[in-house]
Parts: sequence; C-alpha cells; structure tokens
Amino acid sequence: MLTLNKYIEDNEVPFFNTIDYAPFNDTNFVDMLNEWCKFNHGSLQIRPLIEDALKTDADVIRKRVTNLINVRKYKYTRLYDTTLLEYNPIENYSMTEEGTDTSSASGTKTDDLGAYSDTTSGTDTTTTTDSKTEKIGAYVDTNSETTTNDIAKLTTNTSNVVTDTGSETHERKVAPFDADTYSEQELNTDTYKDRRNVTDTETITSPHTDTITKRENTEGGARENSYTTNTTDSFQHGMSHNISSRSNSYTDESSGTTTHKFTRSGNVGVTTSQQMLESERDIAMFNFIGIVAHDIIKSICICIY
Repeated sequence: MLTLNKYIEDNEVPFFNTIDYAPFNDTNFVDMLNEWCKFNHGSLQIRPLIEDALKTDADVIRKRVTNLINVRKYKYTRLYDTTLLEYNPIENYSMTEEGTDTSSASGTKTDDLGAYSDTTSGTDTTTTTDSKTEKIGAYVDTNSETTTNDIAKLTTNTSNVVTDTGSETHERKVAPFDADTYSEQELNTDTYKDRRNVTDTETITSPHTDTITKRENTEGGARENSYTTNTTDSFQHGMSHNISSRSNSYTDESSGTTTHKFTRSGNVGVTTSQQMLESERDIAMFNFIGIVAHDIIKSICICIY
C-alpha cells in the first residue's frame, strides 16, 4: 500500500513538471503546495489502479495532475487573481471619472494710426585708399642657346695666275777633273714680258660638326613697386513718404486642453460597515493552496481519513 507521504518523499517533483501560468510557474508556490499535501494529506492511500500503473509508468501521477491543472486553468486563474486585489474592506462603492476639456478663443483688434508724411535726403561720400608695396629681390636671368651645324666633306679648287715682266740670267760653270774651283763657261740672259705663271691649289675639308653656344645673362638688383589707389564714391539720395491713413490689425487665437480625474468611493448604505468587515474575515480565511491540494487529492487518493 503506497501512501501519499511515501510517494512525495520518493519523488523530487511529485505532481507536475511545468505549468505555464501563475502561480503554478512559481517555484515557491509549488514547494508550498507539495508541503501542504504532505503534512495535511500524507496518510491517505494512493488509488490502487494508479499505484499499479506506477509500476510501468513512473510519470502517471504527474501526467494526471498536469492535465487536471490545465483543464481547470480558468478556475484557478480567477481564484488566484482575487488574492491580488487591493481595496478598502468597508467601502462598497468606487467610481473613477476621467475626462478632457478643450477650450478655444479668437479675436481681432484694429488700431487707427492716422496719416503721416516723412521726407529724408542726404549725400553719402565714401573715400577708399588702397596702398600696396611689393618688394622684389635681386635676380639673375641666364639664357643659353646652342646651335649645332653638320658640315659634309668640302673640296675647293683655286687657280692663281701671276703675270710679270723681267729678265732671267742663266750662268753655267764647270770645273776640271783635277780641281775643285768652278769657272764660268757660259752666261745667258733671257728677257721676258707679260709672262704668266699659273698656280692651281686644291683644298679638301673633311666632314665635321660646328657647335656654337650663345649665353646671355641679365642681372637686376633688389627693388620695390608701390601702388596707391584712391577711390571716391558719392551718392545722393532722397526719400519721401506720404500716407493718408494707416492702421494695425491683430488677430489673437488661443486654445487649451485640461485633463481631469475624479474618484469617489465609500459606503452607499445598503450594507453596514460591520457586515462588510465580517465578509472580509470570511475572505481572509480563503486558502487557494488548500483548494488546489483538495482537487489533486481527490484525483489520485482514496479520500478516507
């Protein structure tokens, strides 16, 4: 014979694994429920059919209780929510009124300012002087130009003709074989006029390259350039205003929003304060854990104490 107390001691999670709504998803509540069943109903016997089923399916009670709690979700949720309400136990009337008041206003105002005349004239003269000095340092400009000429082989033939008049003397001397002294043997004098002597000259220049480099240097010392510009602008102006009448108009629009909340509570008189306190004491005796435990016990135990 398996008692409820024995079953709870042998199973760390005796009734259900996971329930997705409050308060069954709160571990503190689950622990209190287990303790309540153990100490208040621990001596009760598990139903024989369920005890036999545990031999082949260790989760049979957990399945049965989980199904019970899910089927009665609406009941348990509504009962549990009543334990969370906050109220005054001796008031049976409570009313809250909320509202929004919107207001708007508009108006137009016109001011008559009358006629006026205004004449303005004058001359504006503006003189601007702008001075600028540029300092320029010394400088040297060098320009270099190189010209290269390729000259081929050049042959130059020159013929020189000389004409002269004069005479030539030809003297012939001989020496005997046994002496070293020459003696005149023959003397001839030739006279000539307009004799031409022609000299032909051939000049050959080999191929070569002539390179001519021309450099030009321009030097300047330090100097300053000064500029002064004077500009004078004159402007004559005149203005006249004649207005026969004038007025200013103003339009004022305003709007506002006011939010109000009105709360009223108390005893309307149909129930005395003593009666409401007595009812509150009955509510205070309400035990949500005891209700859930009673439903579980009826589902799995033989309810004979």
